[in-house]
Amino acid sequence: MDESHSLLLNEEALRQCPDPKKPVFLYEWLRYLDRILPVTQRSDLKSIQSQLVQQLLSRLTSVNGPPIRYLLARAALACIASFYETMGRCGSSFVDTFPIMVKWLKVAESQGRAEILVTLSSMVTGLGSGAANFHKDVYKAAKAHLADRVMAVRAAALQCVTALVPVYPPLYSTELEAVITLCTKALDGSNYETRLAVARLLAVLLATALQPPPPMCSFHTMGKSTANSKAMPIRPIPLDDALHLLAASFLRGGIGGFLKGSSSYSSATAGGQKDVRAGIAMGYVELMREMGATWLERNLAAICRHLLEVAAKCGTLAYT
Repeated sequence: MDESHSLLLNEEALRQCPDPKKPVFLYEWLRYLDRILPVTQRSDLKSIQSQLVQQLLSRLTSVNGPPIRYLLARAALACIASFYETMGRCGSSFVDTFPIMVKWLKVAESQGRAEILVTLSSMVTGLGSGAANFHKDVYKAAKAHLADRVMAVRAAALQCVTALVPVYPPLYSTELEAVITLCTKALDGSNYETRLAVARLLAVLLATALQPPPPMCSFHTMGKSTANSKAMPIRPIPLDDALHLLAASFLRGGIGGFLKGSSSYSSATAGGQKDVRAGIAMGYVELMREMGATWLERNLAAICRHLLEVAAKCGTLAYT
């Protein structure tokens, strides 16, 4: 049998299947699609696309159990994410799609929440500044799940905020310290994947704060006068301040204030969370990778001095 035809549901075999086994037959078919579609050649998929879509839509209107409903929903979310990543600003239906996604996010279970947040991050990446009116709402939705008890949801929320950083200036300007505090909370009791997601967010956040992008003119400002729509450039933060934010979390091993010159940066705090310190250490590494070798070479003296100061303040905590 040709590979492309094997993607279609065998309707004849389904009819011959006993009623108690039909849900299992459908579930196995959906699991196969979930595994094989990402690696299927476009030429093979194009010839049977309309028929496959019709079969999937027909399953939505039938009586299905939770496992089948989950796979169908996952396929729908993957389609939305791929559409906005590919089409970008041509996806003007974002105005209608986002409220549905947020409403679904509030009632979904953990697996559904993770998939929705990943889809939102893809939508933000594809639309860029074209969805500036919704960036605040996307951040609010993702922010509520940064400390979720399910690590997959927490990592998905971190991925969503990471996608927002380049297109939502408050994150790397006025909200910078607040976002780092949220990252520190997200590290509490985290696993490796979550710590890696936090490190990636910290790297993108601080790299953008150190080298802010030029102001972008979004679609909703077009048509207004130049004086009203022109955005002021954001002033980059000093390197010492950026490193201080990481050091304060590392030495404390938990959440707290990040005011420059506070006593929290003078020495390490006993009893801090190991997960927090491990995640912040990974954040240092990711930041250097994000900034690149040329930048690192130019600022090597300041970075080495900072790391030696942090190591000196750790004392016996390095062995705890």
